[in-house]
Amino acid sequence: MRTISLYQKKGQTVNSMGPIMLTLVFAAIVLVFGIIISQSLRDIDTIKSSESASVSNETLTTVSNVTAENVATYATPGFGGLTVSLMYNSTDAILIDSGNYTVYSNGSIVATALGAQSSFNNTNWLVTYSYTYGGGAYLAANETIVGLGTFANFWEIIVLAIVITIVLGLLIVVFGRQGRR
Repeated sequence: MRTISLYQKKGQTVNSMGPIMLTLVFAAIVLVFGIIISQSLRDIDTIKSSESASVSNETLTTVSNVTAENVATYATPGFGGLTVSLMYNSTDAILIDSGNYTVYSNGSIVATALGAQSSFNNTNWLVTYSYTYGGGAYLAANETIVGLGTFANFWEIIVLAIVITIVLGLLIVVFGRQGRR
């Protein structure tokens, strides 16, 4: 019966470092590509703006030509922009022409100081609009991105555990061999 001494096994721990390092590199590449692909899928227009809704007579307080006023739905996940159909001055219920305000894709509205209705600057406005936003697919893609991002928080712990395992294996090989002499 042949016995294998510890001296003959010393290269096994050192040789096991290569596959471990390759596995870590491969896992990092998969993690990064997963985040990039998920973000790309989430930001496709058909996913980002898959749902639409409308709002009637939302009050925008003190709309001015200096400060932008955001509609209430601008914080909706995947907000894709809005289209204003009606704008009224809330005090006089007078229709405000589209030349007296500017609508931005981020959901903000700014009054212009030009035009016959410039007296509506710094007043409350009632706005009726429709907007698009991301639905279930957008939210699922966003949750995947967040999940992959939080996995990266544990990356240091995983690498540290592997390094400790390799160091302990090397110490066992070095000190274990001396005990048999």
